[in-house]
Amino acid sequence: MKLNWIRPVFSGLWLVLGLALLLRDSVGLNWMSDRYAAENLNLGGGLAIAFAFWNGLRWLLGRTRVGKQAVHQPLAPKNTEERPFEYNPDLDFHKPDPE
Repeated sequence: MKLNWIRPVFSGLWLVLGLALLLRDSVGLNWMSDRYAAENLNLGGGLAIAFAFWNGLRWLLGRTRVGKQAVHQPLAPKNTEERPFEYNPDLDFHKPDPE
């Protein structure tokens, strides 16, 4: 199952949360300023926007990389040519020991 949509969705959620925290007086979240310190809310909003930027950047870089990578199938048989068997007397452990 491919979840290529999850990074842009989380990026959008972080962006909305960050903008709501930074613009809380304009959006109608005045009660937050009474309950929490303004520096903490600004820091949280900036961190949320940084998360949005990080998720968006990872999504964009992942999209450009997908087409260029070769498909890796670990269970597929290997296409290597088999070398012919070479008899090595030093590795023959079935012959009797010379005593």
